[in-house]
Amino acid sequence: MDSAFDNLLQIPVTAKNAANNNHNEAFRYECLACGEEVTLAAKDSYYMVTHFRHKSGNNDKSCELYLGKYGAIRSKKRNNRQERIELYYSNFTKCFSISLNFSEEEIIAYEEANTTFEIRKQRNSVPFFEKRINHQSFSAGVPERFILEQYAIPYFVSNTMNNQKREYFFFYNTRPSFFKVLLDDEEGEGFSAKLIKSNVLYTKTTYFVAWPGRNTAEIKLRNLPGVEIKRRLDFKTFNNTRIWGLVLRFEEKSALLEYELKQWEYELEAPETIDLLWPPAYEELEKYVVPKAPIYLYSTFRFRELGNINVFRNNIHEISNGVTKITHDEDIHILEKNEEMTIVHSEYESNYIDDMIDNQYCYKFSVPEGNDYFLFSYYGVEKLKVGQTVFLTPNSYIVEYRDRRIVRKIRFLLSEDEKLEQRIQEALSNYWLTVTYDSNFKSDSNMINNYLNECKISGMINQAVYKMLKDEEK
Repeated sequence: MDSAFDNLLQIPVTAKNAANNNHNEAFRYECLACGEEVTLAAKDSYYMVTHFRHKSGNNDKSCELYLGKYGAIRSKKRNNRQERIELYYSNFTKCFSISLNFSEEEIIAYEEANTTFEIRKQRNSVPFFEKRINHQSFSAGVPERFILEQYAIPYFVSNTMNNQKREYFFFYNTRPSFFKVLLDDEEGEGFSAKLIKSNVLYTKTTYFVAWPGRNTAEIKLRNLPGVEIKRRLDFKTFNNTRIWGLVLRFEEKSALLEYELKQWEYELEAPETIDLLWPPAYEELEKYVVPKAPIYLYSTFRFRELGNINVFRNNIHEISNGVTKITHDEDIHILEKNEEMTIVHSEYESNYIDDMIDNQYCYKFSVPEGNDYFLFSYYGVEKLKVGQTVFLTPNSYIVEYRDRRIVRKIRFLLSEDEKLEQRIQEALSNYWLTVTYDSNFKSDSNMINNYLNECKISGMINQAVYKMLKDEEK
């Protein structure tokens, strides 16, 4: 099977495109015909073409027939829907929650079939969680969270439309689970975190580590080089199940740290980064909302069409210095190692964003440590280095980013003489009344002095300019 539906990018992809991805987590790819999970096969083979295979191991001829000739993508989505659920932890409530997100089309289809979403502790047991999928329980495109009240390894997730039960391993007996702490909340007591489904962890990233019934994670990690433990947790949830937890950060890789993580079947890698440079955006429901316009991104990696971004090659325009222009009117999904970004288009007033941004004015700026700084000028966009000194011009400015948000703009500062020059030029362009020139004004501006010399010869001066110069003398 040459094509499948990518749950993360939300598009059909070929096996060739999928092979370029760095890491593929469980339930990422599904059959376009039957909706069942498929996995990538023969990725590194010299003897077979890379292809998708049903998890059971067969190539299901009926699914191939549905797709038409081998390798054809016939629809924009898979035939049957299987829920993709996320797991979150809230330190404010000390509870774990599942998150579900449905489109309007999916809600209508489920509602017509009177479908119920179910979670079980065992494949054939009675569900301990049930939620009817309809417009009363869900809003289109909005992730809804529900507290998970019982502990299990694994959970069996299904719906009554197809009754296909999937195994989800949120927790394990032999290793802890890692949750990525949401950046906005990591310093507060009420932080939240999202479960990492892959087996790859990254440096310079804050994690919440959870291990039901065990505290050996701290024993293993607390004295290792490169590990910064920020907080220790010990609480009961899931109706009296004890959870040991750590909030930590891997500052750098070391052989000993990599060895210990490998015992838990995790790998440690350096992260990639991505910033939304333009247009201004606000964050809503873990998505960045922007007006309909070309998107400018700065990234430490290259975009691969239908691989780490759901955009075709002709809509990806590499500019320079890691800056890429994306022209795509639909939702944009980007996934590369530790980075995950969704950008949606919506009309809104740009003043809403401008009011939230601090403005600083100067003619020379030295880049400090901490946040990311980009210079916008006639020549394009340039990422600035710490300690770099920039002399600004009227046609250039610097934008400061923190956690992908614009927090400050540094603009060129006009001197008092330059401000007066601009006002005089505007007056000469838009105001025509003149009066007798009978004064002896002086200025350090060549432009103003040249105009005053002309006034001495003609004996007349623009009335608005005369008033400005009089006010400057006071």
